[in-house]
Amino acid sequence: MEPEYKMIKKLQSMIHDRRNRVRLYCRSEYWDKKAEMMYGHAVSMWPNNALNEYYHQEHLQALHDGLGDVKGLHILDVGCGTGRMSRYLAEKGALVHGFDFSIKTVEIAKALSKSSNPSYEVLSLFDLHENQAYDIALSWGGSYCCLYQCRTVGGGITAYSSCVKTQWSIDADGAYTCQFFCIEY
Repeated sequence: MEPEYKMIKKLQSMIHDRRNRVRLYCRSEYWDKKAEMMYGHAVSMWPNNALNEYYHQEHLQALHDGLGDVKGLHILDVGCGTGRMSRYLAEKGALVHGFDFSIKTVEIAKALSKSSNPSYEVLSLFDLHENQAYDIALSWGGSYCCLYQCRTVGGGITAYSSCVKTQWSIDADGAYTCQFFCIEY
């Protein structure tokens, strides 16, 4: 097969997946297949790892800006994928537990982690029973998979909020704070 043809097929496949993300991203089989076919950040991001490295650094900066000092905090990484955010938070001193519904991505996360922090398991958000065990529940793109189509938004928010020690609060200026940090891209 000619190189140009392969590139076009790869691009067509990527566009197809992106257009059908509502149906695909909420299936563990999709992520397991990506984990078998891709490497590096491409398992959970775009096929181009050079571009992914740029995005990864941008994501880490956003995470740092959003969470600040996490040293000593217990953080749950919801939909951890290959564990890139879990590892970053553990390096910053947090005690991190990540879970994902994809067996293959959790295997990668475990292989890439150098210690027992972060820890990982294969689990669905809707099977989570961590009653107020965490300071922060983090979702970096994972809530899209969990909440958009698979289950109700209310059920997902209930699952998130049951994991953390504090509940929603609204300050005098009307701004809200919450204990989970959710980024969609």
